[in-house]
Amino acid sequence: MTAADRNRHRGHARPQFDHFSAMRRLPIDEVWIFQLGDTLEMLLLHPDGTSGIVHLGPDILSGDELQVVVKAGRWMGARVRPGGCWAVFAATMAPGFVSDDYEGGDAEELALAYPAHADLIRSLFRPGAPLRHPTDQAADD
Repeated sequence: MTAADRNRHRGHARPQFDHFSAMRRLPIDEVWIFQLGDTLEMLLLHPDGTSGIVHLGPDILSGDELQVVVKAGRWMGARVRPGGCWAVFAATMAPGFVSDDYEGGDAEELALAYPAHADLIRSLFRPGAPLRHPTDQAADD
């Protein structure tokens, strides 16, 4: 086990989710699990230039998924699907999350690279947010 691995959180990642989960890319697969509420709309931008929207929610008969694996190296962002109000979900990674894993992006660069989703991409960014995750003090707990 490396020093970096010893600092990885055990259990689940602790994403910030204030109305949406901002576009980001991680070097490790991340598993999102629906728990309660309204359906989440997850935008996935793949390295080969393809993209798609996946719905994480309770209505599996209408195409929602209860669990979504976001593969390493994919850009992703999520929000409650329009018309919904709230959602509870869990996101987990193994090995666990460390601050150095987080990579924010540039909204305009991604919008140009994935024009079919340009408006949604822009809506999933926080202007002025750092491109790297702040150092996580909890890693030392």
